[in-house]
Amino acid sequence: MEMYINGRPLATVQYPMGLDYQGVEQYSDNVYAINKQRLQEQSQLNDLLSHARFDDTSDGPITVTEVVPGGIFDRIGILPGDKVTGINGFDTHNYAELYSAYENIKNEEQISLHLYRNGQTINFTYFIQ
Repeated sequence: MEMYINGRPLATVQYPMGLDYQGVEQYSDNVYAINKQRLQEQSQLNDLLSHARFDDTSDGPITVTEVVPGGIFDRIGILPGDKVTGINGFDTHNYAELYSAYENIKNEEQISLHLYRNGQTINFTYFIQ
């Protein structure tokens, strides 16, 4: 099965090299603080999505297929194989829902991310400061 992101085959998606995303502090297993100014530097969803690869071709939630070492998703505890089931109460079963959720939360000071990992539901909390 060929996977796509933004209508392009994943093989054509280019990752930024040498990432060392700064501005994330881990408070506990699933609670993080993210520097607001640093996050705003990558204010477009496509900029953030360049830090990982996702698959929305199945009937279920979007699946994280790869996480760029040192990128924001690596720093905030996201792992390959995670299924993103929701963000702040918004469903994320496809890119359209992910984009809609992003548009609704991009100015929030607290973000709740709901994942399905290894047969368990996991909730992450991110404080944008």
